[in-house]
Amino acid sequence: MKPKAFILDVDGVMTDASFFYTAEGKVLKRFGSDDHDGLSLLKPYLEIRFVTGDHRGYPISEARIVKDMK
Repeated sequence: MKPKAFILDVDGVMTDASFFYTAEGKVLKRFGSDDHDGLSLLKPYLEIRFVTGDHRGYPISEARIVKDMK
């Protein structure tokens, strides 16, 4: 049976688990470009999904992992 999806935890896997804050209080996460490149190679073959325990960081993670890979 072939796998259909690749599901991963974002925090500490796709990021280095650091949070950065702007002067306005906006939360930023640091993502590794190598991780993004690796997922881009998988995307034609597997559905990429992610989970995160940080509800505030979900839009950031979604933008980086899902929207940037289109």
